Amino acid sequence: MRGRLLQTILRRYSFVHFSPLNNRFATLSKSTTSSFASLSSYSTPTLENPSPPQPYCRIISAQIHDAKLHKNQDNILKIYTSSQQHFTHFNYAHIFTALSNSNDPSNLRKLRDDSRFVAILNFTIEKVTLVPTGSGCEFFTVRELLNIAHSLGKLEIKNYLFFKGVERQHLRVAQQGTPQELAMLLWACVNVGFRSPQLFESISDQYSRIVREGDTQSYAMIARAYAKNNIKADMLFHEISTKAETIAREGTVQGLSNICWSFARNGHYSDALFSEIAGERERIAREGSCQALALTLWAFATCGCFDRALFVEIANCSGNRLVKRGNAQAVSNTLWAFAIAGFWVEGSELIDQLWDRVLTETRENENINIKSDSYATHMKQLYHCYAAANVECNLFSRNECNVPRKIANLPSELLERMVEPFSQLTITTSRSQLEVSRKLEELNFDHELEVSPFAITKKSDEESNTFKGQDSIDKFLTIDIASVDEKIAIEYNGPQHYLRKMIRKNNSNGSGKGRWKNKDRGRRNTKDDFYVKLIESGRTKFKRRLLERLGWKVLIVRFNHWSYAFNMKAERAFLVNMFNEKLNR
Repeated sequence: MRGRLLQTILRRYSFVHFSPLNNRFATLSKSTTSSFASLSSYSTPTLENPSPPQPYCRIISAQIHDAKLHKNQDNILKIYTSSQQHFTHFNYAHIFTALSNSNDPSNLRKLRDDSRFVAILNFTIEKVTLVPTGSGCEFFTVRELLNIAHSLGKLEIKNYLFFKGVERQHLRVAQQGTPQELAMLLWACVNVGFRSPQLFESISDQYSRIVREGDTQSYAMIARAYAKNNIKADMLFHEISTKAETIAREGTVQGLSNICWSFARNGHYSDALFSEIAGERERIAREGSCQALALTLWAFATCGCFDRALFVEIANCSGNRLVKRGNAQAVSNTLWAFAIAGFWVEGSELIDQLWDRVLTETRENENINIKSDSYATHMKQLYHCYAAANVECNLFSRNECNVPRKIANLPSELLERMVEPFSQLTITTSRSQLEVSRKLEELNFDHELEVSPFAITKKSDEESNTFKGQDSIDKFLTIDIASVDEKIAIEYNGPQHYLRKMIRKNNSNGSGKGRWKNKDRGRRNTKDDFYVKLIESGRTKFKRRLLERLGWKVLIVRFNHWSYAFNMKAERAFLVNMFNEKLNR
């Protein structure tokens, strides 16, 4: 009886409906006879295993694999047309993976409009969205579900219903997916523009397992996804930073730049991680692409990690590569990073060469989309470099050796392009800043709001180092609260001025109270074990440095300190103490 049933299965499913693969699968059917000899090993479908692999499932899978190797999407879809009634959950996931294997944009466009692919996608959406969450009747396993999501991400198919269905299963996905699978899912969400705080939060709750079982590539992909979607995950980023030595040693240069960029973009500070990565400066400078080099410099400058050795190594060993092959974004990121860090002497040769490149492209590329966001960012970064060089190098008042000279003689056309984004800015005053101003008035402290230090310098100093674009630079750098006569600048620094660093409390030794909040989910009780330390960002350090170079005394009012004083109704006492400490009054 068993042998007769086996012959029926092989006779029915050994043929193929299109000729190019006939010979292969006729051979395959004969070779698999011994493998199918024991049908008693196949279990009855259950809720936990809704459709276990059958012999014909394996044959269909082999057919899909063969067509995938030839990157023949039409043959893959023919397999679905001829064997649709025998497809299992495994075959559906496999066919998505095979279809996403083509890198030809024309094939991708045809695929989206193909009725057979639409039918596959609609069936998949139905199975993902209509099954009750947590019922145990899910059609796809987590691995299959995440493989489909990754395939849709590669195909750039922005199907909201499918990803919404994945979001409905966020706990199951987060708890059962491997770090590599979760990284692919998050990458797909970013690639198709699907933002799901609920899904991202569930995945970040698995930070201990992700870091314990993951590798450097998965760390980089996951961190990048959170940074791209601007979703904070402090404990996840902290746990990744505990692997700083492994990441720096095993990560590719591109992976290291992505991790640095993600930490900077997400606003998370880790001196250990950035220190270990800076230790790989020779490999970074030797092997890094122009984009990787520029992103690394940008991230270090943004986080205020002004590692002189790293900047010097890249300037000396990779400068020519950046000048010759770097795109506009890489050029502006590099110039901006050197300006924020203040390494004018160390990078003088590279800065001059990059400005030469900017001037050349300005003359040659007349048809530029000046209204695009990327172009505006590019011009703002160039203007940062231009304005900072004026202040710190005194380029426009006297000659000095070992500082960039090209910035001093920029054509008016380029200057007009650089100042345009700043001319459209509107300066706003926050409510907390106004509260500080009112309390200062009660203390009889004469001051003005939103004052340009350049305008003050221009009025009071005959030898002022003013320059072209003066009106726009007044918006580029403004003092929140300024006493013009005494040259005292009071800066109210909100949360955007700081990065977050997780610090373990002294009384938390990793055992006892506060170790685990939920053992099954592996979630640490961060409230008991850690506190957040605020670290000034590179931009904030940069602004204070420029003001001090212009002769201003800079006082900082941190938002959390002011909030505490406000709640305690001690704002005046707080300001008096600040003046006494900083100005010895």
